[in-house]
Amino acid sequence: MSKAQSAKNSMFLSFPRTRESRFGVLVSALSNISLISKISPNPGSDMDVVIITGGTKGLGRASVKKWLGEGWRIATCARDESDLALLEEELDNPNLLTQVLDVRDAVAVRGFVERVLDKWNRIDVLINNASILGPRETIEEYSEEVWREVVEINLNGAF
Repeated sequence: MSKAQSAKNSMFLSFPRTRESRFGVLVSALSNISLISKISPNPGSDMDVVIITGGTKGLGRASVKKWLGEGWRIATCARDESDLALLEEELDNPNLLTQVLDVRDAVAVRGFVERVLDKWNRIDVLINNASILGPRETIEEYSEEVWREVVEINLNGAF
């Protein structure tokens, strides 16, 4: 076995894969596209499971496609039901699980995690990708309401 293969296997072996462990690996949303070439599902085991929040647009959508195409089971969520329906229709893959979800709602997030665990009994990678840009205006023009929404989704939503 090569050093690279051994390192890859040891990374996965160091994380328990049970319902109790919740998440094995945290992956930065900005590096996940290139990281997928270094991480692959364990040979001979059930396919690994990735949760990607905000999986219907931009980097999240690209991540869903990439990881699904590499043989992973993907659970993704977004606020817009029609965007999720389009993603499901486009990818048409039984290894894709979607749910309408606002990451600001901690109870709903826990429910989503439980749904993933009930379906696949594991979560190996979490990509906290859900975010919003907010308006492109000066701070003086930024409303407090919009500021709070951006902070709730981009900061608190990842917690």
